[in-house]
Amino acid sequence: MKHKFFLVSGYTGHLLEEEVLGSCKVSWSGYMSFKAAKELARNHQPKILCPCAERFKNAVARELNVDPLQVRLFTAVGSPLDEIHSVDGWFEFNGLTVTFDVTMKLTKTRYRSDVVVYLQNGDDDMTSAARDIAAAFKWAGGHHAIHH
Repeated sequence: MKHKFFLVSGYTGHLLEEEVLGSCKVSWSGYMSFKAAKELARNHQPKILCPCAERFKNAVARELNVDPLQVRLFTAVGSPLDEIHSVDGWFEFNGLTVTFDVTMKLTKTRYRSDVVVYLQNGDDDMTSAARDIAAAFKWAGGHHAIHH
């Protein structure tokens, strides 16, 4: 992802999501509840995080000022959590969950995740997204847990 300019690259949203997060290799049919979709995605994670996802996780850990081993990142790309519930992934930290949706569309106003990750200019956007994710964890930890 480093120094790619997604806005002019010809990328589709799905290709961007796969490069940033990797994907779940699952098959299903019909509707699936959020809880079941999240569990299916959890059980079908790639064996290792792709380099971009690893940088994203580390950026969130830096913003939280914690060891990256304390933060978990899950991809939902290609799963019913993505296709049905519009959640591309989620982070877990300290018993809390923050979901996110990755997009190139700055005009996107409707979303179902806790945080929208706007990516157009590569790693600079990743730092901004990490701040937003960390802020969601800090808010949730001070107010109430984000349960999904």
